[in-house]
Amino acid sequence: MSEAHSAAAQVTRLSHDFLAEYRSSGRYRRDIVDEIADIALAPDNVDAVDGTRDLFSSLIEPLADSFEPASVSVYNRVFAQLVQTCRRSEPALDSELARLGVQDEQDLIRRADSLRPRFEVGEPARANDPTTWRRLKRAIVLSRVTLGADVAITSVILERVRQELSEAEIILAGGGKMEELFGGDLGLGFHELGYQRFASLRDRLLSWLDVVNAVRHLTAGLTESEWVIVDPDSRLTQLGVLPLVHPSSASQYLFFPSREFGDNSTSALGKLAADWADEVFGNKRRTSPRISLKNGDVESGERLAGALRRSGGRSVATVNFGVGENDAKRVGGGFETALVMSLLREGAAVVLDRGAGEVESNRIDAIVARARAERAADDMLRVLEIEEEGLPAVLARESLKTDVLVWRGRIGLLGALIRASDCYIGYDSAGQHIAAALGAPCVDVIAGAPSARFIQRWKPVGSSEAAVVVADGSRAVEQLAAEVIGHWRRIALRDT
Repeated sequence: MSEAHSAAAQVTRLSHDFLAEYRSSGRYRRDIVDEIADIALAPDNVDAVDGTRDLFSSLIEPLADSFEPASVSVYNRVFAQLVQTCRRSEPALDSELARLGVQDEQDLIRRADSLRPRFEVGEPARANDPTTWRRLKRAIVLSRVTLGADVAITSVILERVRQELSEAEIILAGGGKMEELFGGDLGLGFHELGYQRFASLRDRLLSWLDVVNAVRHLTAGLTESEWVIVDPDSRLTQLGVLPLVHPSSASQYLFFPSREFGDNSTSALGKLAADWADEVFGNKRRTSPRISLKNGDVESGERLAGALRRSGGRSVATVNFGVGENDAKRVGGGFETALVMSLLREGAAVVLDRGAGEVESNRIDAIVARARAERAADDMLRVLEIEEEGLPAVLARESLKTDVLVWRGRIGLLGALIRASDCYIGYDSAGQHIAAALGAPCVDVIAGAPSARFIQRWKPVGSSEAAVVVADGSRAVEQLAAEVIGHWRRIALRDT
């Protein structure tokens, strides 16, 4: 076993030990967190990166994904301890925290706890002075970092901010892909911020300095009463643990506590974000996830889907089996090939997205190879490979005589294909939230869910139906594929 794998395995074991003891006795093991920090902050960057990956997958994400108030308390303590450990060897991190009024670990915990909800869904909306909002000239809305969460949550908050602050400039701060999903809204500004999701803990924490500098730049020349930051529980601030304003400016920072707001509700996060906005702004509006694709992408998606339909008058299914490097979200066991073959038997033209990275692309190649092998020799599977650069030539054709279109391109174009399809099908990732926000029917296959509450929270919300198929290991892959196809017939083909 390599040293890197050994470091990762050690973090996984330590994380499991920490959670097991806390859940059984309520004891918080500082010594275990210190051991994890030593690995995730190691001078050897390979060990640090692998250790950090397992820290997030084995400890941080299980705490965040449980949607339990007790887990939020533990998360705040763990991350405050990790930050305090890192700042001892990072002068820039230490000085910026001190400038923002954070002197020690307890300051971090107190501040994070101060952001937690003090009201429940269903309480009367609180009255807020509307002049407070009218004075604002700029609102900075942070990205959640992951695309699915930005569509499901950030887009709701963004839309509500725009409704309430009609005279203010609205800036969405996050990764470059944000502009592909929201760039069709000409009234929205963008400020690019990077977050290294697969970097070491040190690099992730130091990226917070870029966020602080961006806020300083975007608020320069404005008085405190003229700007506000809206944080949708973003990884840019490590879910609110890292501050962006001094305690004296706390009113300039709004935080959506997504992991425990509406703890007595079974609503999806998109609905809870809208409820939270009702409480913040003191009035009720109907707000749902919404994205604005660029016109050029929308046109390309419609033309490509139209060409597929003209090849035989068939329905179009856009399918994505990406899981963001989290294999627990995959069903496996031949499910993906079984689903694609079932769609083909239904007469659908299948747009099969290659996803992100070499691993996901190789999986698509394997699915296509197995699908070809299952077809009889006299019924050859027609496959067309398209990359974005070759799209203009493909769109020049009158029709596309193909069964499976294997697609690789930008998220904006994938969104346009989803919008133009009869239905989107995929694992729990970004695609189903994009579909719901665009009003496209979708089937969301959820595997590896840590709890029933997780499934409730991440259900897609939109104007069209979103069916959820839960893969819990209790059924064969053929049964799961049949359930997906049943939803496909009902919501895409209108087969009742």
